[in-house]
Amino acid sequence: MTPVAKNIRRIREQRKITQEAMAEKLYVTRQAVSNWERGRSQPDMETLQRIAEVLEVEIVELIYGIKQSEILRKARKKWIYIGIAACAAVAAAALILIALIGNGTIGTWRYGISYQFWNNDYSVDYIRDTGEYSLEIDLTNPKSNEGKVLYEDPSTGCKIVVTRVLAEDDRHEIDFRAYGSYDRAGGTLVSACYPVFMDKTHYTLETSGTLTTTVGGRSYNGSIYLSSGLIHNDGNEFGFSLFPLEQYEHGALLIQDDIDAANGVVTITVGGLTELVSTRNSYWSLYG
Repeated sequence: MTPVAKNIRRIREQRKITQEAMAEKLYVTRQAVSNWERGRSQPDMETLQRIAEVLEVEIVELIYGIKQSEILRKARKKWIYIGIAACAAVAAAALILIALIGNGTIGTWRYGISYQFWNNDYSVDYIRDTGEYSLEIDLTNPKSNEGKVLYEDPSTGCKIVVTRVLAEDDRHEIDFRAYGSYDRAGGTLVSACYPVFMDKTHYTLETSGTLTTTVGGRSYNGSIYLSSGLIHNDGNEFGFSLFPLEQYEHGALLIQDDIDAANGVVTITVGGLTELVSTRNSYWSLYG
């Protein structure tokens, strides 16, 4: 017996209506009503609507066995639970987001070590590196120097690599990229230049690096011509001229013969690097 059949019979008996009386009101035979209640036949939707009117119920109750108001009540209750769960999830997500913002996770993830330099929850120390670091540079094949490592400290994750060498008659330059490391708790960067923040939007750019170029047993002081702020999430860039201006005359390098005698290979030595260390110092560091 189908649920519809059971519901028709149950409601009819609750209303104390006989099959004959119900058949008369529906203009059908008693046998038709009996067949519906036994599940031998199924009334169409139009007939179901007429049966519902005779029995004074909603058609939903004939089909599902419960009143429409009960369905709505259960649906409302279900959506209330869903709403409460959704609100709880949103609140929990908001609390987590607030915590991640508060403890520096979001800012560091998005902006890297530069975020820590202008955020008041971090302190920054500038430590002068007293070491000197040398590389052989081939001026006959400038591109072959790209990627050479000038400085690397596995304990901090800091590294400085050559990104460009320019060797022209009237200009000789070398550029570097400084890579640092960082996480929410702080970061470290070693570079020849660095920003000193005055507030969240203004800073001065300081330089500390020096470079000397050695060729033919003689050393020449270069000068820094390129210095940047923290333009990368994990560091910055800087560059030096390899020779002083007085070594050029009429658009040519005066010591070119010495370079040629050394097969174009010179030794550069960089000193005066500065280690920048940021450290989280607020109570938020207790979380996460």
